[in-house]
Amino acid sequence: MLKKIILTFFVAIMLLVPFSSAFAAATVGQELKTPEAGWKRYESNDQKVLQSGTWTLVSNANHSNGAYLWSSSAGSSLSFKFYGSKMRLITAMATDRNTLAQVTVDGTVYSYSEYKNTVQYQTLVFELAGLSTGPHTVKISAVGLTSLDAIDIDDTGYLIDSNISAPTNLSAIGENGKIDLRWTAVTGATSYVVKRSTSSGGPYDILATNITSAVYTDSGVTNGVTYYYVVTAMDADSESINSNEASATPLPPLKPTLDVSIVDEKVKVGQEFTANIALKNVNNSTFAGRNYSLDLA
Repeated sequence: MLKKIILTFFVAIMLLVPFSSAFAAATVGQELKTPEAGWKRYESNDQKVLQSGTWTLVSNANHSNGAYLWSSSAGSSLSFKFYGSKMRLITAMATDRNTLAQVTVDGTVYSYSEYKNTVQYQTLVFELAGLSTGPHTVKISAVGLTSLDAIDIDDTGYLIDSNISAPTNLSAIGENGKIDLRWTAVTGATSYVVKRSTSSGGPYDILATNITSAVYTDSGVTNGVTYYYVVTAMDADSESINSNEASATPLPPLKPTLDVSIVDEKVKVGQEFTANIALKNVNNSTFAGRNYSLDLA
Protein backbone atom coordinates (compact mmCIF):
# COMPACT_ATOMS: atom_id res chain seq x y z
CA MET A 1 0.00 0.00 0.00
CA LEU A 2 2.85 2.40 0.93
CA LYS A 3 4.59 1.81 -2.41
CA LYS A 4 1.37 2.48 -4.25
CA ILE A 5 0.89 5.80 -2.42
CA ILE A 6 4.50 6.89 -3.10
CA LEU A 7 4.22 5.94 -6.78
CA THR A 8 0.95 7.83 -7.14
CA PHE A 9 2.48 10.92 -5.51
CA PHE A 10 5.54 10.73 -7.78
CA VAL A 11 3.40 10.48 -10.93
CA ALA A 12 1.29 13.45 -9.78
CA ILE A 13 4.45 15.57 -9.30
CA MET A 14 5.77 14.58 -12.75
CA LEU A 15 2.49 15.63 -14.34
CA LEU A 16 2.36 18.89 -12.41
CA VAL A 17 5.86 20.12 -13.29
CA PRO A 18 5.48 20.34 -17.09
CA PHE A 19 1.96 21.72 -16.71
CA SER A 20 3.17 24.53 -14.45
CA SER A 21 6.27 25.37 -16.52
CA ALA A 22 4.18 25.56 -19.68
CA PHE A 23 2.41 28.58 -18.23
CA ALA A 24 5.46 30.28 -16.71
CA ALA A 25 6.41 33.61 -18.26
CA ALA A 26 9.63 33.70 -20.28
CA THR A 27 12.67 35.21 -18.61
CA VAL A 28 15.70 37.06 -19.98
CA GLY A 29 18.15 34.59 -21.56
CA GLN A 30 15.42 32.20 -22.65
CA GLU A 31 14.73 31.30 -26.26
CA LEU A 32 11.43 32.83 -27.38
CA LYS A 33 10.54 32.00 -30.98
CA THR A 34 6.96 33.25 -30.76
CA PRO A 35 5.40 35.97 -28.60
CA GLU A 36 3.68 34.79 -25.45
CA ALA A 37 0.03 35.39 -24.65
CA GLY A 38 -0.51 39.10 -24.02
CA TRP A 39 2.27 40.08 -26.43
CA LYS A 40 2.58 40.78 -30.17
CA ARG A 41 5.72 40.80 -32.34
CA TYR A 42 7.19 43.29 -34.80
CA GLU A 43 10.20 42.41 -36.97
CA SER A 44 13.44 44.37 -36.87
CA ASN A 45 13.02 45.54 -40.47
CA ASP A 46 9.56 47.01 -39.86
CA GLN A 47 9.37 50.43 -41.54
CA LYS A 48 8.50 52.04 -38.22
CA VAL A 49 11.88 50.97 -36.81
CA LEU A 50 14.15 53.80 -37.96
CA GLN A 51 17.80 53.08 -38.76
CA SER A 52 20.57 55.60 -38.15
CA GLY A 53 24.15 54.94 -39.22
CA THR A 54 25.18 51.60 -40.73
CA TRP A 55 22.97 48.53 -40.31
CA THR A 56 22.98 45.30 -42.31
CA LEU A 57 19.90 43.14 -42.87
CA VAL A 58 20.91 39.47 -42.97
CA SER A 59 18.68 36.65 -44.18
CA ASN A 60 18.93 33.59 -41.97
CA ALA A 61 16.20 31.02 -41.36
CA ASN A 62 17.21 30.70 -37.70
CA HIS A 63 16.11 34.26 -36.95
CA SER A 64 12.66 35.71 -36.45
CA ASN A 65 10.85 35.81 -39.79
CA GLY A 66 14.11 34.70 -41.42
CA ALA A 67 16.10 37.95 -41.01
CA TYR A 68 17.84 40.21 -38.51
CA LEU A 69 19.67 43.54 -38.34
CA TRP A 70 23.20 43.98 -37.02
CA SER A 71 25.77 46.75 -36.68
CA SER A 72 29.22 47.25 -35.18
CA SER A 73 29.47 50.85 -36.33
CA ALA A 74 29.89 53.26 -33.42
CA GLY A 75 27.13 55.86 -33.29
CA SER A 76 24.64 53.71 -35.19
CA SER A 77 21.23 53.22 -33.63
CA LEU A 78 17.73 51.85 -34.10
CA SER A 79 14.81 53.87 -32.79
CA PHE A 80 11.07 53.40 -32.60
CA LYS A 81 8.02 54.55 -30.70
CA PHE A 82 5.32 52.30 -29.37
CA TYR A 83 2.03 52.62 -27.56
CA GLY A 84 1.65 50.23 -24.64
CA SER A 85 3.04 49.41 -21.22
CA LYS A 86 5.74 46.79 -21.82
CA MET A 87 8.46 45.86 -24.30
CA ARG A 88 10.87 43.01 -25.08
CA LEU A 89 13.91 42.82 -27.37
CA ILE A 90 14.54 39.53 -29.18
CA THR A 91 17.87 38.64 -30.83
CA ALA A 92 20.58 35.98 -31.08
CA MET A 93 23.16 35.42 -28.36
CA ALA A 94 26.71 34.28 -29.26
CA THR A 95 30.34 34.48 -28.19
CA ASP A 96 31.09 37.49 -30.42
CA ARG A 97 28.26 39.60 -29.03
CA ASN A 98 28.35 42.51 -26.61
CA THR A 99 27.93 42.13 -22.85
CA LEU A 100 26.97 45.79 -22.44
CA ALA A 101 24.43 46.47 -25.17
CA GLN A 102 22.51 49.68 -24.56
CA VAL A 103 18.86 50.67 -24.92
CA THR A 104 17.28 53.99 -23.92
CA VAL A 105 13.57 54.07 -23.04
CA ASP A 106 11.94 57.45 -22.47
CA GLY A 107 15.36 58.96 -21.69
CA THR A 108 16.46 56.28 -19.22
CA VAL A 109 19.49 54.18 -20.27
CA TYR A 110 19.50 50.42 -19.64
CA SER A 111 22.19 47.82 -20.33
CA TYR A 112 21.71 44.22 -21.40
CA SER A 113 23.87 41.38 -22.72
CA GLU A 114 23.85 39.53 -26.03
CA TYR A 115 26.79 37.32 -24.98
CA LYS A 116 26.52 33.57 -24.53
CA ASN A 117 29.20 30.87 -24.76
CA THR A 118 27.13 29.13 -27.42
CA VAL A 119 24.85 30.34 -30.19
CA GLN A 120 21.19 30.70 -29.20
CA TYR A 121 18.77 32.24 -31.70
CA GLN A 122 15.65 34.32 -31.03
CA THR A 123 16.49 34.96 -27.38
CA LEU A 124 14.75 37.31 -24.99
CA VAL A 125 17.64 39.65 -24.08
CA PHE A 126 15.80 42.62 -22.56
CA GLU A 127 12.40 43.22 -20.98
CA LEU A 128 10.82 46.33 -19.49
CA ALA A 129 7.32 46.11 -18.03
CA GLY A 130 5.14 48.22 -15.77
CA LEU A 131 5.30 51.35 -17.92
CA SER A 132 2.32 53.68 -17.94
CA THR A 133 0.00 52.81 -20.81
CA GLY A 134 0.78 55.33 -23.52
CA PRO A 135 3.44 56.33 -26.06
CA HIS A 136 7.10 55.48 -25.34
CA THR A 137 10.34 56.22 -27.19
CA VAL A 138 13.06 53.57 -27.57
CA LYS A 139 16.61 53.84 -28.93
CA ILE A 140 19.00 50.87 -29.32
CA SER A 141 22.62 52.03 -29.59
CA ALA A 142 25.27 49.97 -31.36
CA VAL A 143 27.99 49.22 -28.80
CA GLY A 144 30.35 46.65 -30.27
CA LEU A 145 28.43 44.05 -32.29
CA THR A 146 24.74 44.72 -31.68
CA SER A 147 21.82 42.97 -33.36
CA LEU A 148 18.02 42.87 -33.33
CA ASP A 149 15.66 40.11 -34.41
CA ALA A 150 12.31 41.43 -33.24
CA ILE A 151 10.39 43.58 -30.78
CA ASP A 152 7.55 42.30 -28.60
CA ILE A 153 5.01 44.70 -27.05
CA ASP A 154 1.52 44.49 -25.51
CA ASP A 155 -0.95 42.66 -27.72
CA THR A 156 -3.20 45.73 -27.39
CA GLY A 157 -0.35 48.12 -28.27
CA TYR A 158 1.26 49.10 -31.55
CA LEU A 159 4.33 50.68 -33.09
CA ILE A 160 3.80 54.34 -33.84
CA ASP A 161 4.40 55.82 -37.27
CA SER A 162 6.23 59.08 -36.62
CA ASN A 163 5.07 60.38 -40.00
CA ILE A 164 1.37 60.59 -39.17
CA SER A 165 -0.03 62.93 -36.53
CA ALA A 166 -2.67 62.12 -33.95
CA PRO A 167 -6.15 63.62 -34.31
CA THR A 168 -6.72 66.73 -32.19
CA ASN A 169 -9.68 68.54 -30.62
CA LEU A 170 -11.71 65.40 -30.00
CA SER A 171 -15.05 66.30 -28.42
CA ALA A 172 -17.96 64.18 -27.23
CA ILE A 173 -21.59 65.22 -26.75
CA GLY A 174 -24.04 62.90 -25.00
CA GLU A 175 -27.68 62.73 -26.02
CA ASN A 176 -30.48 60.24 -25.45
CA GLY A 177 -29.07 56.81 -26.32
CA LYS A 178 -26.08 58.10 -28.27
CA ILE A 179 -22.83 60.06 -28.13
CA ASP A 180 -21.64 62.24 -31.01
CA LEU A 181 -17.86 62.53 -31.58
CA ARG A 182 -16.01 65.15 -33.63
CA TRP A 183 -12.30 65.83 -34.17
CA THR A 184 -9.94 67.76 -36.43
CA ALA A 185 -9.03 65.83 -39.58
CA VAL A 186 -5.39 64.75 -40.02
CA THR A 187 -3.53 65.51 -43.25
CA GLY A 188 -2.55 62.27 -44.99
CA ALA A 189 -4.90 60.07 -42.97
CA THR A 190 -6.88 57.52 -44.98
CA SER A 191 -9.15 56.51 -42.10
CA TYR A 192 -9.64 56.69 -38.34
CA VAL A 193 -10.02 54.22 -35.49
CA VAL A 194 -12.40 55.05 -32.64
CA LYS A 195 -11.66 53.50 -29.25
CA ARG A 196 -13.80 53.51 -26.11
CA SER A 197 -13.50 52.78 -22.41
CA THR A 198 -15.65 53.15 -19.32
CA SER A 199 -12.57 54.27 -17.35
CA SER A 200 -10.64 57.50 -17.82
CA GLY A 201 -7.23 56.73 -19.31
CA GLY A 202 -8.30 53.34 -20.66
CA PRO A 203 -7.59 50.64 -21.47
CA TYR A 204 -9.58 51.32 -24.62
CA ASP A 205 -11.40 48.79 -26.78
CA ILE A 206 -11.63 49.32 -30.53
CA LEU A 207 -15.15 50.52 -31.26
CA ALA A 208 -14.96 51.27 -34.98
CA THR A 209 -12.41 51.14 -37.81
CA ASN A 210 -12.22 52.47 -41.36
CA ILE A 211 -14.00 55.70 -40.41
CA THR A 212 -13.35 58.05 -43.32
CA SER A 213 -14.78 61.30 -41.90
CA ALA A 214 -13.90 63.23 -38.75
CA VAL A 215 -17.24 62.47 -37.08
CA TYR A 216 -18.73 59.37 -35.50
CA THR A 217 -21.92 58.54 -33.58
CA ASP A 218 -21.80 55.81 -30.95
CA SER A 219 -25.30 54.39 -30.58
CA GLY A 220 -24.26 51.39 -28.52
CA VAL A 221 -24.36 53.23 -25.20
CA THR A 222 -26.43 53.06 -22.02
CA ASN A 223 -28.00 56.19 -20.61
CA GLY A 224 -26.37 57.30 -17.37
CA VAL A 225 -23.01 55.64 -18.08
CA THR A 226 -19.96 57.82 -18.77
CA TYR A 227 -17.85 56.76 -21.76
CA TYR A 228 -14.28 57.83 -22.59
CA TYR A 229 -13.00 58.02 -26.15
CA VAL A 230 -9.77 58.41 -28.12
CA VAL A 231 -9.25 58.39 -31.88
CA THR A 232 -6.19 57.39 -33.94
CA ALA A 233 -5.37 58.23 -37.55
CA MET A 234 -4.37 55.62 -40.11
CA ASP A 235 -2.41 55.88 -43.35
CA ALA A 236 -1.61 53.03 -45.75
CA ASP A 237 -0.25 50.70 -43.04
CA SER A 238 0.46 52.74 -39.92
CA GLU A 239 -1.40 54.13 -36.93
CA SER A 240 -0.82 57.35 -35.00
CA ILE A 241 -0.78 57.70 -31.25
CA ASN A 242 -4.07 58.39 -29.49
CA SER A 243 -5.83 61.73 -29.67
CA ASN A 244 -6.80 63.63 -26.56
CA GLU A 245 -9.43 61.84 -24.48
CA ALA A 246 -13.03 63.05 -24.55
CA SER A 247 -15.93 61.85 -22.43
CA ALA A 248 -19.69 62.17 -22.31
CA THR A 249 -22.70 60.68 -20.55
CA PRO A 250 -25.87 59.95 -22.54
CA LEU A 251 -29.03 60.88 -20.65
CA PRO A 252 -32.75 60.41 -21.31
CA PRO A 253 -34.64 63.59 -22.21
CA LEU A 254 -36.00 65.52 -19.24
CA LYS A 255 -39.74 66.13 -19.04
CA PRO A 256 -40.69 69.70 -20.00
CA THR A 257 -41.72 71.83 -17.02
CA LEU A 258 -43.54 75.15 -16.79
CA ASP A 259 -42.18 77.58 -14.22
CA VAL A 260 -44.64 80.37 -13.25
CA SER A 261 -43.47 83.16 -10.93
CA ILE A 262 -46.00 85.88 -9.91
CA VAL A 263 -44.34 89.29 -9.78
CA ASP A 264 -46.94 91.00 -7.53
CA GLU A 265 -46.67 90.26 -3.81
CA LYS A 266 -50.46 90.17 -3.31
CA VAL A 267 -53.21 89.38 -5.82
CA LYS A 268 -56.96 89.44 -5.22
CA VAL A 269 -59.34 86.98 -6.80
CA GLY A 270 -60.36 88.25 -10.22
CA GLN A 271 -57.54 90.79 -10.30
CA GLU A 272 -55.10 90.90 -13.18
CA PHE A 273 -51.48 90.15 -12.28
CA THR A 274 -48.05 90.03 -13.86
CA ALA A 275 -46.12 86.74 -13.96
CA ASN A 276 -42.89 85.40 -15.43
CA ILE A 277 -43.47 82.14 -17.30
CA ALA A 278 -40.58 79.89 -18.38
CA LEU A 279 -40.75 76.58 -20.23
CA LYS A 280 -37.78 74.44 -19.18
CA ASN A 281 -36.08 71.25 -20.39
CA VAL A 282 -36.98 71.69 -24.04
CA ASN A 283 -35.05 72.16 -27.25
CA ASN A 284 -35.98 73.38 -30.70
CA SER A 285 -37.37 69.99 -31.71
CA THR A 286 -39.32 69.12 -28.54
CA PHE A 287 -42.54 70.79 -29.67
CA ALA A 288 -41.91 70.91 -33.41
CA GLY A 289 -45.17 70.66 -35.35
CA ARG A 290 -47.32 70.78 -32.20
CA ASN A 291 -49.74 73.39 -30.83
CA TYR A 292 -50.22 73.94 -27.10
CA SER A 293 -52.45 76.26 -25.05
CA LEU A 294 -52.02 77.45 -21.47
CA ASP A 295 -55.11 77.61 -19.25
CA LEU A 296 -54.63 79.31 -15.86
CA ALA A 297 -58.31 79.28 -14.89
